Amino acid sequence: MHSKEIVTYFQYSKLINELICKIKKSDFIDRIKYVYGIDRGGLPISVHISHCLNIHHICSEEKFIDILSNIKDNKVILIVDDICDSGKTFIDLNKKYSEHKSNIIFSSLYYKPHSNFKPQFYIQETLNWIYFPWESLHEDPNREMYYHLINNERRLKNNYLERLLLVIDFIRKEFKQIFKF
Repeated sequence: MHSKEIVTYFQYSKLINELICKIKKSDFIDRIKYVYGIDRGGLPISVHISHCLNIHHICSEEKFIDILSNIKDNKVILIVDDICDSGKTFIDLNKKYSEHKSNIIFSSLYYKPHSNFKPQFYIQETLNWIYFPWESLHEDPNREMYYHLINNERRLKNNYLERLLLVIDFIRKEFKQIFKF
């Protein structure tokens, strides 16, 4: 079984900036005129990319279809998602719009090596189950406490004693919860 990985906003910021740098250094940079985020996980990423690269953001599939059918041959739409897990989402879009394959490129922050699709751009390869900061904390009852620990770790990164006390406090709270006193 693979681990769960909680991505904080600080980590997300580093990942998205790496992705933007990678896109800027690519041969595609002068051809990308639009960015389209896969609903839901790709939306915050696509908005961020749109602002940083100063390219148009496509906010609906209807608009995406309209733009794609009228795009010039040498221009592309960057399609983004938070993670390429099985690859099914990207594969389905690639098939659905196969007549415009040369006008579409794909990107994600994370890519899983067992995926049946490899996006042109990704930052980290992982086998872990990824939780992004915009996802609900209610899926895992202990997630809120771990999220709190991770956020505090950044603040306390150089102070070993404070981090140790934070972990001890977490264990104490868990112990109290288990033994109900």
